[in-house]
Amino acid sequence: MNYYNFNKDFFNSENRSPIEQWFSSDAWKCIINSAEDGDQDSVELMETVNDQLNSLIFHIKNESNQSRIDYELSYFTKLCKEFDVE
Repeated sequence: MNYYNFNKDFFNSENRSPIEQWFSSDAWKCIINSAEDGDQDSVELMETVNDQLNSLIFHIKNESNQSRIDYELSYFTKLCKEFDVE
């Protein structure tokens, strides 16, 4: 699949990070909508995603070892696989 970013630059889905894939996915949008409608499982998943993103940011800011950053990123890869996000 092909996409355009906010600068209207063309790029293809193989170049997108798991984070970009996840946060631009229909699955994430559905989770947000469900959470807004009061679905507790969706709220909890959003909180978990937020915690994982904060952890990733912490390790990037503190220049942690690349293996630790890769580990944090693996959560988003796992989400993409679990929800069939491409």
